[in-house]
Amino acid sequence: MLEFGWPLGFDRKFEEFGNNKIAKNHSGARDFAKDIDKYIKKEVGYGAVLGPFASNPFKDHLVISPLNSMPKANSEERRVIMDLSFPKGKSVNDGIDKNVCLGKHVELHYPNVDNFIEIIKEKGEFCKIFKRDLRRAYRQIPVDPKDYNLIGFFWKGHYFVDRVLPMGLKSSAFIDKDTASLKEVQSLIGKLNFIASCVRPGRIFISRILNFLREFKNEDCVLEVSLELKHDLLWWSEFLEIYNGVSLLNLQEWTEPDKYMASDACLVGCGGVSNGQFFLCVFPDFIVQQNLHINALELLSVIVCLKLWGQKGRKICIQCDNMVSVQVINQGKSRSRFLQACLREICFICAIKECELRAIHIDGIDNRLPDMLSRWSLSDIYPIQFYKSIEGRNFSLSVDLHMLRTQAQESLRSAHASGTRKNLKIQWKAFFLFCHFYNLKTLPCELNTLYLFAQFLSRSFKSVDSIRNYLNGVKVLHLLFDLPFIHFESFYFSLFMKGLKRCNPHTVRAALPITPSLKAWGKPSIVISDSILKYLPEMRNTQLQAFGGLSCELLLRKLKNRVFTWYHFNNIIVHVGTNDLFNINTNVFEKYIRDIIHELRICNPDCVIILSSILPRPCDFNHSELFVINFNNVLKQLSSSLTNVRYMASEKTFYNRVRKPINTLFSIDKLHLSTTGLNKVFSFIANTLEHL
Repeated sequence: MLEFGWPLGFDRKFEEFGNNKIAKNHSGARDFAKDIDKYIKKEVGYGAVLGPFASNPFKDHLVISPLNSMPKANSEERRVIMDLSFPKGKSVNDGIDKNVCLGKHVELHYPNVDNFIEIIKEKGEFCKIFKRDLRRAYRQIPVDPKDYNLIGFFWKGHYFVDRVLPMGLKSSAFIDKDTASLKEVQSLIGKLNFIASCVRPGRIFISRILNFLREFKNEDCVLEVSLELKHDLLWWSEFLEIYNGVSLLNLQEWTEPDKYMASDACLVGCGGVSNGQFFLCVFPDFIVQQNLHINALELLSVIVCLKLWGQKGRKICIQCDNMVSVQVINQGKSRSRFLQACLREICFICAIKECELRAIHIDGIDNRLPDMLSRWSLSDIYPIQFYKSIEGRNFSLSVDLHMLRTQAQESLRSAHASGTRKNLKIQWKAFFLFCHFYNLKTLPCELNTLYLFAQFLSRSFKSVDSIRNYLNGVKVLHLLFDLPFIHFESFYFSLFMKGLKRCNPHTVRAALPITPSLKAWGKPSIVISDSILKYLPEMRNTQLQAFGGLSCELLLRKLKNRVFTWYHFNNIIVHVGTNDLFNINTNVFEKYIRDIIHELRICNPDCVIILSSILPRPCDFNHSELFVINFNNVLKQLSSSLTNVRYMASEKTFYNRVRKPINTLFSIDKLHLSTTGLNKVFSFIANTLEHL
C-alpha cells in the first residue's frame, strides 16, 4: 500500500451525488492567502500536491473541496485543511464508510487519558512515558492514483490535486445558534469528551449535551438549542480561552482530602472557616433584593470559600449544613436555574485551579462558627459568641477540633462497606414501604409486624436466609436509633422462622421440565456469576459458582488464585459486570473481560466461553440504563472478534415493549431476580448450551 497508494474507500456509486461546481474556499483560507501560498509551494516541493493545472487533468470528474486554515497551538503557523465534508450530504466523506477498510469491517478506538492513567498506575512510581508526534504523519502516506480525482482543490484560478492523505476537518461551533443537527452535536461531544478526560469538572456539562443528543430521532432531525444548553456551551467557550492545555493526572483515589472548609449563610450574609482562617460578608443589595432561597445563598457561600482558599491540585472537602447544596455539588445537577449558574461557577473555579471538590453534610449544631460569621451583622451577640468560642485557645485549634468532630462522624458512617451500606438502604426501604402500604407502625417494630414482613418477603425470596438478612436490617435500624430490639430472642419468633422454612408455600422451586434435548446435554458446563444467579434452578451436567458482590476485578483475582476449578468443563458461562456499572468505564471493562478470558484459557484452552449479557436494574434504571447498554456492546464486540467466545443476549426478554424492565421478573428489592426471572435465565442458558 505504501508503494502503490492507499485507497480512500470511496463508494463509486455515490459519485452521482458529487459536487459539480468549484466550491468556494472558506474564509480561513481567503483571509490568510499568504499562508495558503506558502503551504502549496511547500507541498508541491515535497511532491505531495500535483499542479498547478489550468483545467481538469483527468478524464474522470474532478471533485473540488474547499480549503480552510486554523492556527496551530503555540505557533504562528496555520494548519491548512481540506474540507472533505462539504457540501453536507454530497461530500467525499459522505461516500466513505468509516467502519469499512479494504472491504473489511473495522472499529478504530484511540487510547484515551483513562487508559494512560491505568498504565501509569500499573507501572508504579517513577515510570516514564513518552509521546512521539510525527510532523507529517498523514502527509507521508500516498493515495491510490484511481482516487486522485476525489481530492482536488482550486486556488487562484488553478487546479491542484493531493496525492497523499489530506487533513480533512468539519467544525461547527453553535453557541450562538438556535438549532443544531445530529452531526453537529456528535462532533461537538467528541471534542469536548476528549477535553473532559483531562478537565474533570467539565464532565458535568457533557451530560446535558448527551441528553440533548438522545432527543434526535434520525440523522435529518434538527432541534432547538435550549437556554441551559447554551449556558453550558458558554462555560466551555470561556474556559477554553484561558485553559493552557495542561492538567494534572489524578492517579490516586480520593481517600483523605488535602483541605477542609466549612461555610454557612443566612438571608443577609455568609461566612466560612478553613485552617485557622475565616471570612464574613454581608450580601450586596442586588442579591438581597432577589429574595433568593436559602439553598441559593448557601451555594453562594461555597463559591466564596472556593475562590478564597481553593488551591491548585488539591482535594478539597467542604462541610455544609444545607443538604440541597451538598447534593448539587456532589451530583453535579439541579433543576433550579440559579443553582445551575452557581454550579457552573464552582466547576469553573475547580477547572482553573485544577482542584477537586466534595461536600459533606453536617448538622447545624456542629457548624456553629460559620453560622456566627454569617449572622455577624444582625446583632452584637454573634461577634461576642464567636470570639468567646475561640477565646483562650488558638483559633486554628478550634477549627481543627471542629474538623475532628466531622471526621469522627465520617468514620462512623464508614463503619459498613459500601456494598453493605447499599444493602441496608434497600432493606430499610422495603420495610418502610411495607409498613406504609399496610398502614403498620414502623418504629419501634412490633413482633407481629415482623412476622407479617417476613411472610411478605417469602413471596419473592426462595431462601429463608435472605429473609433473615432483611430482618437483620430492621434490627440494625432500631439500634441506630437507640431503640430496643429483642424480637430475635423470642421463642415464638424462632418457631415462626422454623415453620417458614419447613412449609413456605411461596418458595417452591419451580424448575423447567426436563425435555429430551436437555437430557442430551453430555458436555459438562459451569456458570460463574454474581449473586443474581445464586438460586438458578439446577441443570444437568452444569455446576454453579455464584459469589456475592462479584466484580470483574474480584473474579480475575479468584481465577488467578484458583479459588475454584474450571479445568474440566467444556462450556464456561460468565455473568459479571453488574457490580462494576458505576465504578469503571467501558475501556477498563473490556480489559478486565479480556484478562478473564485469558485466565480461563490458561487452564482450559479448548473450552467455549459464553459471555452472558448484563440485565437491566429496575432499582436505578434511569441512571444505569446507558451503562448496561454500553457494557453489553463491549461483550458483543468481544464475542464476535474472539475465537470460541459466544454472546448470550439474555437481557432481551427482561424489557417490555417500551424498553423498560419487567418488574415481575425481579424481586422486591428490584435488584435480584424473582423465580420467574430465574427461569427466564435458565431457559436462555439451556437454549444456548443446546445449540452449541
